[in-house]
Amino acid sequence: MSENLKRLGTLLYVVRKGEEKFDYVGHTLLQKLVYLLEEAEGVDLGYRYKMYHYGPYCAEVWGDLNYLEDVDAVRIFASPDGYGYRIIANPGEPELEELDAYVGDDIKAKVEKLLSILGDKPVRFLECVATTHYAYRFLLPEDNRSFASLEKVVRDLKPHLKKEEVAEALDVLKSGGLLKS
Repeated sequence: MSENLKRLGTLLYVVRKGEEKFDYVGHTLLQKLVYLLEEAEGVDLGYRYKMYHYGPYCAEVWGDLNYLEDVDAVRIFASPDGYGYRIIANPGEPELEELDAYVGDDIKAKVEKLLSILGDKPVRFLECVATTHYAYRFLLPEDNRSFASLEKVVRDLKPHLKKEEVAEALDVLKSGGLLKS
């Protein structure tokens, strides 16, 4: 199976399912969901993330999304509030509908799980959850993953986040089975 078709199909699936549930998908939701799909759910799409303004970010996701727009699979609009983007599926092309075949049922189930956890949430929540996961997974040694250590790392990265927000993010990650001990 072509890894590129799997990536494109997965992005399109996220947009379609997100649109069904919430009318549209925002860029931040897409970035954080794909990050957690890879790093918490173990789906290898080949994206490489780095810490950025709103948490883990991958320019390749944005590039693939722009490709999907170029081939009329999605439409990307600036949000009316002036912050971010709205992404909606553009159905109709039979070749594009076939991308769905490259997304396995296991990936679809994980996308739907993550949409139920992250979907329709404010950007700040998405940023905190993804940053907390990133810090836990990549910035803390396994023998020192106490809440105090995690909170310090997250708040060093994102000083505007509050202790309570980090605690809520950690609870969401744990209850969703998104942290590997």
